[in-house]
Amino acid sequence: MSRIVPIALALAAAATSVGVPETARAAPPGPSLRWAACPEEVSAPELECARLDVPLDYRKPHGRTIEVAISRLPSKNPEKRRGVLLTNPGGPGGYGLGQPAQLKAAGLPQAVLDRYDVIGFDPRGAGRSTPVTCGMADQQLWGNIPPYARNAADVARHAKRAEAAAEQCAASDTAYMLPHTSTRNTARDMDRIRAALGEKKLSYLGYSYGSHLGAVYTTLFPGRSDRIVLDSNTVPTGLDATGARLMA
Repeated sequence: MSRIVPIALALAAAATSVGVPETARAAPPGPSLRWAACPEEVSAPELECARLDVPLDYRKPHGRTIEVAISRLPSKNPEKRRGVLLTNPGGPGGYGLGQPAQLKAAGLPQAVLDRYDVIGFDPRGAGRSTPVTCGMADQQLWGNIPPYARNAADVARHAKRAEAAAEQCAASDTAYMLPHTSTRNTARDMDRIRAALGEKKLSYLGYSYGSHLGAVYTTLFPGRSDRIVLDSNTVPTGLDATGARLMA
């Protein structure tokens, strides 16, 4: 969060232009959102939350839907308001519902808070959005992370654990979501959020994997992208072996 001020300056002074023809269909006019108090674990002064139905499969826009949980820290200065600033903390799958309040607490300048409604969301499959649980208990999801693999035997053990987890996920009640839980579909969800908020364009702040998500959004929807800040960028294929070792 030490980079809040440079990021704010970028939002205030720079716009990303993407010279790629628009390749995605326009989102339909958004439904009215019903704003209410946020879940207890992300509640903060002035932060409000809502839920938005989006297509499970964008090839079948009128088919089955899932929910995306979104939050809003609204601008209190209508004369200076420019639009909405959608945020993503990284991941993939990082929970973002509380990020607007976290950014404010970390020192997001008042000039940015005046110009934007700061928007957070839990990506499809994660958090308060329709989750991909793979039928796993919290202990399996969070409390049983193995140490970094240091030799071939460790790699083999981790691979076996990963295979077992994949098999459990494929057999679970949420397996139907797996083919549709992707970066491109999350970017499409972002455009549904934009439409539901009644905005012609959105600005965006993404960290780490969120930088890739933002790049995908601007590629799919260049005409609906306003000011885009991509911080701590990752390549589309994720971390390579060297990057993973450095992170470990």
